[in-house]
Amino acid sequence: MWTSWAEGLSFKNGKLYFELGPMRLTVIAEKDGKPCWKAVSAAVSQAVQALCEVAENRRKLSRPAVEIDGGDFPEVVRRMVEACRATGDETLTPMAAVAGAISDLAAEAALKAGAEKAVVENRGDIAVRFAEGFEGSATIGVKTSLQARNCRFLLEVKPESGIGGVATSGLEGMGLTLGIADAAVAAASTGALADACSTLLGNHTLTRNIPVERRKASELDPSTDIPSLEVTVRVGRLTWKQRLEAVENGMREASRLMARGSLLGALIVVGECWKAQPPNLFQPVKP
Repeated sequence: MWTSWAEGLSFKNGKLYFELGPMRLTVIAEKDGKPCWKAVSAAVSQAVQALCEVAENRRKLSRPAVEIDGGDFPEVVRRMVEACRATGDETLTPMAAVAGAISDLAAEAALKAGAEKAVVENRGDIAVRFAEGFEGSATIGVKTSLQARNCRFLLEVKPESGIGGVATSGLEGMGLTLGIADAAVAAASTGALADACSTLLGNHTLTRNIPVERRKASELDPSTDIPSLEVTVRVGRLTWKQRLEAVENGMREASRLMARGSLLGALIVVGECWKAQPPNLFQPVKP
């Protein structure tokens, strides 16, 4: 099973944990059901290269993706731009898809190096790739807080599902959010697209007249691409009705993204209130 959050630098149970600057990478690459370390190495090398390419172009990526011509950039940046544009949202900057795009390239590098199944997670954003003819699956575990010991939901990804990326946004995530979701999870054809969609799902999981503390993003992260926006820092006590309204608002954004063909599935969680689309895609874990 694959869990959504990773920390540290180590080898454990066939997984490689690697951390470099803002990148927190976990890699599984298997062939014949066993770790393929050549593929793991290729995935990490590709991820480091992509991270360096993003850093080299960082100053150019604080504008909305709709204003940027991705053709003049490296592949990782081009994918970031295309993913954000595909959502139809005119405010997203390419940085909304950075972790997912790096995961995509790393997973694809693992397949090229001989893996039959590659799962790469970068700061909670996951890319899944299968070799042609592979008949297995990958199980993604979703936690609704960084401190949680156990997964709250499971998602089984099969080659025929079309899902190539799963990303989580929310209050307990590693990024910033405008909403109040504990977890806003997006399943899409790529990690970059899932990353961008989860950002929007999290931002739209909100309702009026609720006790929310906000601060400018620049006060929390001086290098953020959304410095002037006020992001959610803390949420007070909510009624069940307020939680339900926030979840429904997030799901409305999910419906819009699914209608565009940008999103394959979504899960919104606010406290004990949650909803998934399609309904059976994410399975709750029994306590």
